[in-house]
Amino acid sequence: MGYGDYEGTLESFYVTDANRISYNYLKEALSGDLRANQHFVYLYGPKNGGKSHLLNASIREAQDNGYSTVAMDLANYIDSAPVSIFQGAENSDVICLDNIDAVAGMHDWEDEIFNLYNRWQAGKKGIFIVVASSSPRTAKFRKNDLITRLGSGVTLSIHPVSIADLPKLLIKREAIRGSNLSKELADIIVNRLGNVGECIDAVDLIDSLAASLKKRVITKTFVEQVVKSVKQKSTGDYLKMM
Repeated sequence: MGYGDYEGTLESFYVTDANRISYNYLKEALSGDLRANQHFVYLYGPKNGGKSHLLNASIREAQDNGYSTVAMDLANYIDSAPVSIFQGAENSDVICLDNIDAVAGMHDWEDEIFNLYNRWQAGKKGIFIVVASSSPRTAKFRKNDLITRLGSGVTLSIHPVSIADLPKLLIKREAIRGSNLSKELADIIVNRLGNVGECIDAVDLIDSLAASLKKRVITKTFVEQVVKSVKQKSTGDYLKMM
């Protein structure tokens, strides 16, 4: 699932009752003076729950308000040297580390995350957000001092959107983009796929293909064809529609 313009704003995040407290805390923390306050946030939850959406939204919110940011997806840096990657990161107003548990159990990485946290804490300013798939004590970190640091701030859980709410998410997503996705078509996508990631892939592909084909009206047949292609993961079917 990609993270483009849609995923880059807090306003576009579909807030369910289960995620309202976590969302409100993060939004309030970002709305304050980041150079006068200090927040450490550990955000966790399963895949396709919206964690990376909130992380990207936090970065954009901070940048739009003139704050400096540094953001890394640690899953993309496992083969790199953590010392050089984290050098000077504590000087940014906002630090965001996605997939922090990708390096859990790696001694050098855990040491450097611990050191970065301590340097950041000494600065007494800014917001430090880390994202993982599970809580600090179940994420298989080995360094006890790091586990303590990761649990020292506010730990927020993010829950995936339920199947019942998924059509509403897709409709809101399209409305923000300026497109009108009907309840009937949203239900078709959800009923055929039933997976958050694949449903979002489907509406992204519908938008892309509709623009390429200059379709002004999205028909039920067109949607069903795209959904079938997504379900079968057949790129050949996409090309036939072009």
